[in-house]
Amino acid sequence: GVYISPYCNNFLKGSLKIGGIVDSTDVVTNDSVALEVESTTKAVVFSRMTTTERDALTAINGMVIYNTTDDKLQVRAAGSWVDLH
Repeated sequence: GVYISPYCNNFLKGSLKIGGIVDSTDVVTNDSVALEVESTTKAVVFSRMTTTERDALTAINGMVIYNTTDDKLQVRAAGSWVDLH
């Protein structure tokens, strides 16, 4: 299920929950959460790209990708790409 709160024309203004169980408790964890993914049987997959494709992005701090050239999860921080493992 998908939970969007509060109802608004621009749903990204509110909170978005993907997964979970449809019932009265199927809401985001708290008001500070913009996006929540809940599952015990599925995972999140980030964008997968080569170093060349990554470097062609107009990158901003906070971006997360999986670099298939280096086989590393990477995040953009302080103006450069950082390996997360």
